[in-house]
Amino acid sequence: MQKKTFNPWRFGGMALAVMLTIPALSGSANAGGTSLVDLLEAKGVLTQGEAKAAKAEAKAHQSKLKIGGRIQADAAFYKDDPGLDMGDGAEFRRARLFVKGKVGDFHYKAQYDFAGNGTKIKDLYIKYTGLPVHIKVGNFKEPFSLEELTSSKYITFMERAMPNTFAPSRHIGAALSGHGDSWSAAAGVFTNGASGTTSGVDSQFDATGRLTFAPIHEKTRVLHLGAGINYSLPSSTRTLRFRERPESHVTHKRLVGTGDILNVDSVLKYDLEAAAVFGPASIQGEYSRTDVSFQNGIANEPSFSGYYIFGSWFLTGESRPYSVKKGSFGRVHPNHNFQLGADGWGAWEVAARFSQLDLEDTGFPGGKEQNITVGLNWYPHPHLRWMFNWVHASVDRSPITTVARNNFGPDVFQMRAQVDF
Repeated sequence: MQKKTFNPWRFGGMALAVMLTIPALSGSANAGGTSLVDLLEAKGVLTQGEAKAAKAEAKAHQSKLKIGGRIQADAAFYKDDPGLDMGDGAEFRRARLFVKGKVGDFHYKAQYDFAGNGTKIKDLYIKYTGLPVHIKVGNFKEPFSLEELTSSKYITFMERAMPNTFAPSRHIGAALSGHGDSWSAAAGVFTNGASGTTSGVDSQFDATGRLTFAPIHEKTRVLHLGAGINYSLPSSTRTLRFRERPESHVTHKRLVGTGDILNVDSVLKYDLEAAAVFGPASIQGEYSRTDVSFQNGIANEPSFSGYYIFGSWFLTGESRPYSVKKGSFGRVHPNHNFQLGADGWGAWEVAARFSQLDLEDTGFPGGKEQNITVGLNWYPHPHLRWMFNWVHASVDRSPITTVARNNFGPDVFQMRAQVDF
């Protein structure tokens, strides 16, 4: 057997190949697209086996980094009832920047929102994907509600429907998630949110889970079913409150709200969701219920509920894109991007929604509101969107005392310019 001798040039070439391909395994060494490892192999510096080993090592340590964000600028005009001043105005609804990336099987993301008068932490987590079940730790959305888990970049209307007040949103915690060809599942435990995060319950402990099933998930045909559950133990104050704006964020008025509910022992929430896509048409709906339990078995424990249903139609033939892995909808890609003087006019979508939020129960006069929303969305490019919404609210027994009569119906006219990158 021939004794192998140490070849410093080959060793150095292999080490250099590994170090240089770790930052960008898929990068090109020249305009033709040949990688550095391939060049070293062609020159005889590396054997075929050494080149394969170098690529495998580089892939194991491959890192990626992306910087992005979104800007959503809103304006709203209100047709008020006597005694109600909702206040016309404009705002930056969201102004976010994020950094996300991966190192091997570890993914990370840090996202901050600069809209309003302060900086708010949104996503701030690390996720490990090296196992069939993914592990996520940090500050992120609890797995609950289709509309909540659909990014604000992709929701059909400017604001999520009123029952979203029950969604726990972002908290610090740990979660497990997995998916198959037609299903997804996630569950986790959470505690209080990072600075700037809010929810209906200032939770000291949450246990939340969600399961989705999509027996049909083609490019232009989707059938989605899902369910979520959340069990919450409140903070040491044992106080919670539910309230909601009339699906318009510029105003600070909440037309329905429970006020502070005291002596809370626990909260149990349920959510049922369904959606379907048939070519350019889609339909989506959810029902949410919240049951509140008091300490010491106090009578008249309240239950609150809400639901929405909406339909949309792409006049230009696109379909809402669906992800089985996430169990939610994503970015719309126009068939033809807008270009002045050309045939492309982007994607145009019309939509209508009915929603209801009932915050009334015995001893808790939080009011009941029903909204009808009509929307028009223009997507000139996958990363640009203009939105126009008209909302008619119908409010019964509102807790707002400034309104001259008990039942009233303000109208909202609002618009948004959105870009993300």
